[in-house]
Amino acid sequence: MMKGLIKFLIAAGVIVLLGTAALYAIREWRYRNDPEYQVVKNFQELERRYAEDQYGGETPEETLRLFIDALKKEDVDLATKYFVIDEQKKWRNELLIIKEKGLLDEMVKDLERPREKKPLIENTDNRFNYFIYNDDNILAVVIDIARGPNGKWKILDL
Repeated sequence: MMKGLIKFLIAAGVIVLLGTAALYAIREWRYRNDPEYQVVKNFQELERRYAEDQYGGETPEETLRLFIDALKKEDVDLATKYFVIDEQKKWRNELLIIKEKGLLDEMVKDLERPREKKPLIENTDNRFNYFIYNDDNILAVVIDIARGPNGKWKILDL
């Protein structure tokens, strides 16, 4: 009788253990396929990429200079790295088109014009706009630069 009880308890324990493992696996599968989980995971991956990103200057001016230097070398891949990660693919395509049309030198000339720098929001030192005017004193280019979470300055938009 005792052997039968022990076998029953062991079998019941195995069933409970397998059931618990199955419920945990189902719960984990549902969690990982949940859109909210995917958003959190993507955000964490983006944070990691920003933290590891070493491209950009210690100042907004340095980032702009590095970007212009890369354009002078016609190194679109390097120039693209001075943009925020979310915009790099878009700007790589844009810069490749500009390069194919032979307009990189003209772009560099425009970017090297005297520019006016203003904080995007008063009393902040984490985001600046550069305003570049053409020969007729008409606003031609606005460059939006911000400090990333790793302290490096990146181009948000051009």
